[in-house]
Amino acid sequence: MSFHNFFGVVYSEQSNTDASSFALTPSTPRIRIYIYPLPEEFLHPCNHFGCGPLERRLRASEYVTEDPNQADYYWIPHQMPFKNQTVLLEMFAYIKTTWPYWNNSGSQARHILTLTCDHGPGDCSYHRPITKGKVPDELSPISPERRVIYLMWNGLRDGFDADPKEVKCNVCFQKGKDVQLITAEGVCGPLCGYKRDSLNKYAVWSRKPRARHQDKWERKTILFYGGSINPNIPKDSTGKTHGDTDRYVAALMMGCIPVMLKSIRRGRLVVPMAMPLEEHPEIDWTKFSVQIDADQIPDLHNILSRFSMGDLRHMRHEAGKVWQRMLYTTIFKPYLGEDGKMDAFESLMDVLHARLK
Repeated sequence: MSFHNFFGVVYSEQSNTDASSFALTPSTPRIRIYIYPLPEEFLHPCNHFGCGPLERRLRASEYVTEDPNQADYYWIPHQMPFKNQTVLLEMFAYIKTTWPYWNNSGSQARHILTLTCDHGPGDCSYHRPITKGKVPDELSPISPERRVIYLMWNGLRDGFDADPKEVKCNVCFQKGKDVQLITAEGVCGPLCGYKRDSLNKYAVWSRKPRARHQDKWERKTILFYGGSINPNIPKDSTGKTHGDTDRYVAALMMGCIPVMLKSIRRGRLVVPMAMPLEEHPEIDWTKFSVQIDADQIPDLHNILSRFSMGDLRHMRHEAGKVWQRMLYTTIFKPYLGEDGKMDAFESLMDVLHARLK
């Protein structure tokens, strides 16, 4: 099997499964989120996804409650990036002294902060390097006692998740507390260099079910690359130097099997990485992606060659169940005619709801 075919578009007839049949049963009762009415000193116009399009979608949704006493979660609207760490700490002090809900939530993380910069708190909120003891544990990104949920693009677990003795981090993702969001349009997401009409032309899910299994069809991009690239490579190459995992959505839309890093090495440490919305009961990345450690990259060609065509067909069949969950349909409107009932926003609400059980 060639490397090209591994990233190609070979489908089985099973790909015609109706993805909507895998939607979760609607939550009864649904989660309730209270959005703090913070004063203007902590707010300004925001162009980042988390405090912009995502927050506007939440405000327009049925999940918002006007009664904070009935809330399951507390959403913190804010400016991002913060002017400095002092402003951030002042905002938390205002929340704690104005409302009782921070103290009433006990040790559980029920407050939500969106940090949709490339590398989370190390980019857009706290001073780097983020180390233990600089701020109270209940607010510290690196502390296991942190009582704030971060919604981020990056899932690098470079704090105590990598080593309980670790004293610094940048992304500081904590498994079971933070949530890695699905990459949205404007970052890379489903378009990633395409226009909507091109996506409709090239995406496998826009084709009739019987056509999805064909060995070859026209496709604009052969390889979606999310790692560092040689600066001498032309600027229009499909990849950036940030190293963030932000091309898997476009790859899935083209019918490719994403190859994802599940860990990287930093000196003696093997640092694990989360997967986007990995807590969602319907999003099992092991079923439709290949996950490797960074140390395995030199052997990647051998790893990929071990997958049979049957394996690939099965993985693409599984991808057919989740592609709608990779799209913020209810924020950016339908891409391929999907109804948005199981889009990335609703899937995020599912994850938050599941934590309450």
